[in-house]
Order: sequence, then C-alpha cells, then structure tokens
Amino acid sequence: ALWAPTLAGPLLGALADRWPRRRLLVVVNLALACLVLALPAVDGPDRVGLLFAVLVLYGAGGVVTDAAEAAWLAGAVPRDVLGGFNGLRTAVNEGMKVVAPLAGAALFAAYGGPPVAVLDAVTFAVAAGLLARLPGPDPRPVRRDGGRALDGLRELRRHGTLRPLVLSGAGAMVLSGVSGASVFAVVDGLGRSPAHAGVLYAAQGAGSLLAGAATGTLLSRLGGRRFAACGIALFALGAAVRAVPCEAVVLAGSAAVGAGLPCPLVAALTAVQ
Repeated sequence: ALWAPTLAGPLLGALADRWPRRRLLVVVNLALACLVLALPAVDGPDRVGLLFAVLVLYGAGGVVTDAAEAAWLAGAVPRDVLGGFNGLRTAVNEGMKVVAPLAGAALFAAYGGPPVAVLDAVTFAVAAGLLARLPGPDPRPVRRDGGRALDGLRELRRHGTLRPLVLSGAGAMVLSGVSGASVFAVVDGLGRSPAHAGVLYAAQGAGSLLAGAATGTLLSRLGGRRFAACGIALFALGAAVRAVPCEAVVLAGSAAVGAGLPCPLVAALTAVQ
C-alpha cells in the first residue's frame, strides 16, 4: 500500500509543475503531520482499512515531495555543486531509512504507538516550518495542461543518455528492497538473533554516509554513467560477500551495499535535474 502511489508518479509529480515548489513542500509536510496522527486509531482488526488508507496517502505524499524537492533544488542549488548536494541528500535519506525504523521500533516497544505517532507528526511540522523560512523566491511554474503529465516518460524514451541512468536508478531501488528482505536470512546464517539485523543496518547506513561525502568529487571525475556503474558493481560485490558466514565479512559487505546503492540514484537524479 505504501508503494502503490509510485505507479501514479507521473500524475502526482505533475503537481510540482503547477504549484510553487517550496509552498507545495510545506503543504504536503503539514498534511502528513496530520495524517500520521490517525494511526493511533488503528486499535483492532476492524481498523485495518484505516491503516491501509494512511499508508496509501503517506506514499502519495512521498511521491509529491520527491518530485517537488528535485524540481526546486535544480533551481536553488548551483549546477556545479548539484551532484555533490544530491549525494549528501541521498546519503542522509538512506541513513535515516536505516536508523528511523530501528528508533521507531525501540520507542514503540518502550512507550507504545501514540507517542511515536506524535513524534512523527512533530518532525513533519518542523520540516514544514524550516522550509517556510528558507530565503529566496518561490515562483509559480508555468502552467501545463493535464495531457503533459506523461511528458517525462516521452522524454525518457527519446533521450539516449538519460534513459540508462534512470533505468539503473530504478533497478537499484528494486535491488534495495530485495537486499533489505535478505538481511534476516543473513542474520540467521550467522546464527544470530533477529535483533542483530540492526548492526548490519547500521553498517549499511555508515557506508551510505561515506559515499555521500565523496559523491561530488567522484561524480565530476567519472561522469554519471561510470559513477552509476561503479556503484552497482560495489552493491553487487557487497551483496555477494554477505553470503560468507563470517561476521567481519558480512559487516564489510553491508557497508559496501550502503556505499554502492546511492550512486545510481544520485547519478539519475542529477541527470534529470
């Protein structure tokens, strides 16, 4: 349910071509802050429908946010540092995907669901406040009719340089999901408890942060396609060595997975911008 709205990405992303991007980000973050406050109402099997509704709307908000951020940053960040900025942003995002679920699970176990939902709502509200205070203009994009919502797909189909980067980024996202699901099998192979997955996630997050710090330099030296290819190769190597039943090797493999995963994503995002 959370990922279902990505199928409507071209239509949802078109909102970023109709509204001022920063204002749209503020509105979406405030809406998500209100949305997550509905989660404590899911207190039994008869409320599962509400949970799925929240997940779908949450996913839709994420799609709109990604599109608006990418479009806004393209005009707010100088082109010569855009690749490095995207690298740091992606690294932080990937790191938070590792840290936030673990922290949320710990808080949920200690305090229950409602406080966690309130804390989540506060983070969205803070993000909206910070975005609203950013200096600089926030112009309204040129209006386009609804028939232009698929222009991105048409551009991708005809653009020989951009297409492989975007496809490699999409493939990396798929492999990321497969890799995340395999972590518990790796932990089981090491003879550890499921809680040990947190250690592997931490190593993966550290790899993402290190890669993000070096992204600007590497992207400018290698170019988008070679940078993405190196990242995919590093990801594949890390995933492969995690099959070795050795703690140190598995930790190194997790760090390599974390370092390689953002590379095709950053290359694709920078090329699109």
